[in-house]
Amino acid sequence: MYDAVNYSTNRAARPFFAVDSKFTLTSWSRLRALALARWAYINVPVVKGAVDLAARLAIGTGFAPKTHCRDTGLGKAADEYYAAKADHIGFMRGESMDELLMYDCRGMDVDGDLGYVMTQDETGEPKLQLIEGHRIKNGGVDDPRCIDGCWVDQYGRVQGWNIELPGEDGNTRRIDAQNFIYLAEHNRPDEVRSMTNLIHALEPLQDLYEILSFATTSAKKNSEIAALIQTTTPNDPPGLGPMLSVAMRPSTPAQGGQPASPQQMITREQIYGGGGKIPILRPGEEFKSYAHGQPSPTIREWAEFIIRGIAVGKGMPFEVLWSPESIGGANTRMILGLLGFRLAEIRKTLRERKLRRVRFWILAKGIKSGDLKYSPDLLKCSWTPKFSDLTVDAGRESKERRANVIAGLDTWTGYYSDNGEQYDEQVLVRQAEIALQCESARALCAQYPELSFEMALARIALLSQNASEVGNALASGSEPEPSPASLKPKP
Repeated sequence: MYDAVNYSTNRAARPFFAVDSKFTLTSWSRLRALALARWAYINVPVVKGAVDLAARLAIGTGFAPKTHCRDTGLGKAADEYYAAKADHIGFMRGESMDELLMYDCRGMDVDGDLGYVMTQDETGEPKLQLIEGHRIKNGGVDDPRCIDGCWVDQYGRVQGWNIELPGEDGNTRRIDAQNFIYLAEHNRPDEVRSMTNLIHALEPLQDLYEILSFATTSAKKNSEIAALIQTTTPNDPPGLGPMLSVAMRPSTPAQGGQPASPQQMITREQIYGGGGKIPILRPGEEFKSYAHGQPSPTIREWAEFIIRGIAVGKGMPFEVLWSPESIGGANTRMILGLLGFRLAEIRKTLRERKLRRVRFWILAKGIKSGDLKYSPDLLKCSWTPKFSDLTVDAGRESKERRANVIAGLDTWTGYYSDNGEQYDEQVLVRQAEIALQCESARALCAQYPELSFEMALARIALLSQNASEVGNALASGSEPEPSPASLKPKP
């Protein structure tokens, strides 16, 4: 009945694995994919661009917590306490939380997963020690409850993680789950570990870049021939001297944790390489060039097909990575909408699995040390991006949002939040601006008695008022001495 499940000579047979993920997502397959994904991130521009762009758009300049506490003073103190601790929370180099979030996005995409040991430094300050995916391993542990570096109970629930810490020389240490933050985007609900998000792209990427490399090499080889020399002494060509090769780097043994490196030689052709090569032929030999016809005129369409599949598999619209100028305005809005859903998924993962947990951990330490007082309201917190999302209609959307606020259909809190700002902070800024504007308007009234306080304030605050009074006062050239009475607003 189901033709798709029948074997056929018209297509290759595919593996049949209807088993738990621990039998297919093995340590070897995960680490092999991790190594290939790191190669792609380093060497393939479109992969590095896609990974970095997703991290940049998802994290931006970071996120700020807003504690919703009935005691506003306590809420503000809690937010300031967290900000002070999170500003240098990295264990190794004192990275800020926002820097670590960028590592998280790259690590989940390229390696598949990563984690943090929740620890403290010598002074008792809370710190997060980043553990890359290849350091979460069984090591020498031979226990059926330790699956690819993850300790589970009889029900498969995570109990701890087996970590190879830096400087441990291959030895591992168990870290209990309550002291470890694990970050990953799982594809199946029973996965203990996670595969790289680039797994779907590794094969086509290697094929694409090998073909591009072969085509480039073929074009270069056929373009560098300038002439031929036929001689009876091919090993001692006229005018060039004997063949030459020089050791540019001697071989070095393995030492200091670094692998051995072989000797590196360089030939005269490499030294004097470039266009205009002259091959040397013996008598009777004939030189024939292979008709390469590279690069092929269809290679761009084929590359676009592969890159589109890579982008779609990663959850990003293809047009964000390649040729965005080819789409119209309506399509641009749809693409940005699809991109927004993907970015929201990444932010939700980081917010629920890391930011909330780290914030509670830091505040708990502050309460224990007496720096903060306890209140159940400290658990009520929202996270606001310190940036605004990408849009093609910033002016129109901002105008509509303000109109909705004025009509009572939206709030200023939401408006400022979408612009990466906190409403209560902006109200204080606005209050200071209005006080300064009023003070400046009174000073102008004291200097120019013909100028009304309302008009001076309107001009200073850039309100839509007629400027005739300001112009008449300035044209008269009157400069009275200010007095305490003239500092009062005129009726």
